[in-house]
Amino acid sequence: MSGSESSKGPGAPFPPPLLFVVAFLIGLGIEQLAPVDMLPDGVRAVGPIAAIAILVAGGLIGFWALISFLRARTAIIPHRPASQLVTIGPFRFSRNPMYFGLTLLYLGVGLWVNSIWPLLMLPLAAWSPVEAGYSKEEAYLTAEFGKEYGTYRESVRRWI
Repeated sequence: MSGSESSKGPGAPFPPPLLFVVAFLIGLGIEQLAPVDMLPDGVRAVGPIAAIAILVAGGLIGFWALISFLRARTAIIPHRPASQLVTIGPFRFSRNPMYFGLTLLYLGVGLWVNSIWPLLMLPLAAWSPVEAGYSKEEAYLTAEFGKEYGTYRESVRRWI
C-alpha cells in the first residue's frame, strides 16, 4: 500500500530537530549563569576524542537514514506526506534512526563543549519529539499504511 496523494502528512507542528537545538541552547544559557564542567580534570582529555567518535556515529546514522529516504523517494520532512513506508537501511533496526542520530550529535556536541547543562537538557530534547511528533507520525503511518505499518511497528523498536 502506498501513501495517498491527498494526504497532508503527519502534521508535525515544526521540525522535531528544532527541539534539540532549543534544548541545547537552553543548556548553554544555563551554563553561562552557572558553569559546571561535564568531565573532571582527570578525564578531560578524553572528551574531545569521545565527542568526535559520537559525532561521527550520529552523523553516519543520520546520513544513512537520509539516503534511505532518498532511495525510497518519499518525504523526509515529517509534515509532508509519505509516498511509501521506509524499512530499509537503519530503519531495519529503529523506527526513528534520524532522532537517534540527532541524540548522538547532541551528546557529542555536549561533550565537545564540556558542559553538564546541555547533557541535563538531553532528556527534554529526546522526549519532546515524542509529544510533538512521534505520536502524530505513528498515527499518520498507521492510517496511511495500515497493516504494513502495524507489522513493521511490532518488529522494529522505536529507538534502537
